[in-house]
Amino acid sequence: MANIAMWKYTDAATAQPISYASPEIDFGIPYYKKKAYKVVLNYKLDTATALFQYRIDGATSWTTASRYLINGVLTSSLSAVSNYTTCEVLLNNSNHLKCNTFQFRFYTVGSLSNRALYLNNVDVIYRPMQKDSDA
Repeated sequence: MANIAMWKYTDAATAQPISYASPEIDFGIPYYKKKAYKVVLNYKLDTATALFQYRIDGATSWTTASRYLINGVLTSSLSAVSNYTTCEVLLNNSNHLKCNTFQFRFYTVGSLSNRALYLNNVDVIYRPMQKDSDA
């Protein structure tokens, strides 16, 4: 499980999108494939909408998650919430991603001033695979 304990980004001076990218995470076992199932995050968002993007195994392009389960409701983006809310980010249309490393970022849609993104906790739910297994 990979965690970010607390992170806050506030940008009132300029009107640019919020973008935060994590380091590439290997979960402490870089040579084993993992099955990443979902990302569970606890957040507050003072802007209209934000996207969660990820890439695996050092890829150069980002994949935008399109399914977010917020309070039991399936949505297509992170919505603005004034209280900390738990969200499950479903990573793709299958049950899991196969990867050695995982990196994620948050990106706001549009350029809005006086906005903030608060991350209380980010958990990547994954399971190591057997070293020679590709299932």
